Amino acid sequence: MGTLTRWVADRSVRTKLAALVAVGLIALMGVAVAGLTALEKAGDKTRELNRVARLSRVSLESDMAHDAVRGDVQRALLSSGGAEADEIHADLAEHSGILRDGVRGFTVPSMFPEVRTAATKVVPEVDTYVDLGRKTVDAALAGDRTPQTLAAFQEAFSAIEQDLPAVADALDARSSAASAAVGQQRHSAVWMLGIVAIVGVALLALIGVLVAQSILRPLRAVSGVLGAMADGDLSREADVSTRDELGRMAGLLNTAIGSVRETVRALAGSADTVASSAATMSTVACRIATSVDEVHGQATVVSGSAAQVSDSVSQVSTGTDEMGSSIGEIAQNTSEAARVAADAVTSAQSTGQIMSRLGESSAEIGNVVKVITSIAEQTNLLALNATIEAARAGEAGKGFAVVAGEVKDLAQDTSRATEDIVRRVEAIQADAASAVDAIDSISDVIGRVNEFQSMIAAAVEQQRATAAEISRSVAQAAGASGEIAGNIAGVADVTTTASRDAAESQQTARELAAMADELRGLVARFRY
Repeated sequence: MGTLTRWVADRSVRTKLAALVAVGLIALMGVAVAGLTALEKAGDKTRELNRVARLSRVSLESDMAHDAVRGDVQRALLSSGGAEADEIHADLAEHSGILRDGVRGFTVPSMFPEVRTAATKVVPEVDTYVDLGRKTVDAALAGDRTPQTLAAFQEAFSAIEQDLPAVADALDARSSAASAAVGQQRHSAVWMLGIVAIVGVALLALIGVLVAQSILRPLRAVSGVLGAMADGDLSREADVSTRDELGRMAGLLNTAIGSVRETVRALAGSADTVASSAATMSTVACRIATSVDEVHGQATVVSGSAAQVSDSVSQVSTGTDEMGSSIGEIAQNTSEAARVAADAVTSAQSTGQIMSRLGESSAEIGNVVKVITSIAEQTNLLALNATIEAARAGEAGKGFAVVAGEVKDLAQDTSRATEDIVRRVEAIQADAASAVDAIDSISDVIGRVNEFQSMIAAAVEQQRATAAEISRSVAQAAGASGEIAGNIAGVADVTTTASRDAAESQQTARELAAMADELRGLVARFRY
């Protein structure tokens, strides 16, 4: 049931109304079809009853014709002939035709089977009965009052009298069955119409209730939210989750209420901001008014001071001219000192280059000494080899051994001399390196002195330019101080206007504060 309710609720309003109308039409069509079906069946049975009634009438006429034929025979037996004979023949022919045609009509293939069976048995009897009646009438009208066919005619009459009611009985049974069927059809039709009507009404009521709930429930929710919104309550939302037009309407209403709620919140914040700004503006306007009054009071004092400033500026201008002359002399002296320092730097750099070349020459001497030392070591090694060979030679090598010993001593003296030269060369190289370092230090110092002299010269030049600029500025200030004194009166006028504007600002701030209070009152009507 919940699933069906949810399914119905999610359908569009058009679909719901169409479903309600469709169910009503289906119920009406069901009742109509059931009624038409019952009427059709009742019509069939009614037509059958009408047919049975017509056949019963024919059966009754046949039975009456059967009696009329016997009456015609009896009339003929009592008749005296003449004109009455023709009338008897005519009546007999008419009654015989009615009897024969009526009975034979019950034997057609479309006749009810039980009636046709009963009539088929009677047809030969009717034919015999009619023939015997005609013969008996002919004989009686001819003057024979006791015809031979009279007894057979009576037997034929009795046979028909016995068998012909079977046809009427079959018709009565068919009529009773048809009447019962009509009653049964009427009863069935009443039940069928009742059941179809009840089912249709129940289904229509169910769909109607579901449709009404799916429409009324969201409408009540939306109506409640709108009522709360009319009362200023923006905190409620329509709890509708269907996907039909009402659900979409509720969603749009919730969105609109959310937007209004945010707007009211923003208005509340803006009202507070406006109130705070109005208070701040009022305070600032008061301060401005006070400041303007102070400025107006001080403008007169400034006007008097401006004249004194003009006199002081004139005196400063004279002093700056004298300072410019002194700075010019200082600049000339610093330029000469810078030139001398530059010459000292050049000389120190030349001395440093000479000492560097001395270090390089001593290094070359050291290389030569290393070569000599290497030669002495090889000579000493050769002398040692010669001594070894002289020892092997014995007496023959003694003289060679003496020479080898002297060569060895000479090589050792050479080695010691070269070592002494190396030490001296290394000392020269160390002294030359120290001299180069000292000269480099001197060059750096002289260079820094030169830089300082250049910086001093540049600073002095800048001071001279600054002094000239100060002199020009002081002259301009002397002229401007007069203008300042003249403009102070204008400042006093401006302060008067500013005081009036400050008063207007205070009035505007009061109006803003009133508007903020009114806006707060409007926002306070809502609950969010």
